[in-house]
Amino acid sequence: MSSDKVCFIISPIGDPESEVRKMSDEKFDLIFKPVLEELGYKPIRADKESSSNSISRGIVTRLIKSELVIADATGFNANVFYELAIRNATKKPVIIVKEPEQKLPFDIYDKRSISINMKDNRQWISAKEELKQHIINASKDPESASESIVSEYTFELDVSKTPTKEQELVLMMKDLKDELRTLRTDVKLQNKTPTIISPEILKKANFSLDEQGLKKDGFLRVRWESGVFGHDDIMRIEIFDPKGKKTVSKEITLSIGTVGIGYSSSEYKTESGRYLLNVYINNVLVFGNTVQID
Repeated sequence: MSSDKVCFIISPIGDPESEVRKMSDEKFDLIFKPVLEELGYKPIRADKESSSNSISRGIVTRLIKSELVIADATGFNANVFYELAIRNATKKPVIIVKEPEQKLPFDIYDKRSISINMKDNRQWISAKEELKQHIINASKDPESASESIVSEYTFELDVSKTPTKEQELVLMMKDLKDELRTLRTDVKLQNKTPTIISPEILKKANFSLDEQGLKKDGFLRVRWESGVFGHDDIMRIEIFDPKGKKTVSKEITLSIGTVGIGYSSSEYKTESGRYLLNVYINNVLVFGNTVQID
């Protein structure tokens, strides 16, 4: 069914081939897209829409002008909540989806949400019907679907103004800089051909976990000796929570003085259980260990 009505989908996108991207793609292809098209909406997600305009301005325009927005709060992605705040200011319909058992932040805890568990076929199939009903209700009663913590306030949002040529050039240069920064990181990783790192180097590196403060409100740190790897080597550290979900994935470019890296509990969640920590050098797994957090 074709229609001019647009539903803009706010999702945690993640890097290509990442688990976050795969999960967002599954929700888009298996749930959002078929339900929305059945009800006469055109589903749009920022990374699936090609445009020569500034990506940031395109997203803001969609958030303000779209007839409906679906916000996927899974994983408490910062960009999702930033964009959700913009949408709430427009006082237009928005539907929130989340993972089962996920507690929403105070500012939106009172809004009705749909729980979707992509690992449970029966659950996400029933979630499709629930989403369908939410969309129908939002169409019938857009005022209720638009209520938020800022409903009592008045905002003036205008995206009709066309930027000057100078402003457009500045925005394009900003986008180019962001793209070049991403490409530089990708090229560095691609140029590092995965090889077997010798046990002698790993022994010199002396990877270890900091045994202090491994409580729910603690600080998880991995340490190693400096001077072993080159200044162009790229290290990636991944932390998986007790349910097997990747909660941290960060990269750093090593230097002679780099001797350790740590994460506060807010970055790898705070629930009790056994966490898995993996360390990669140039995409080669060099260290893996588990830690019990009480």
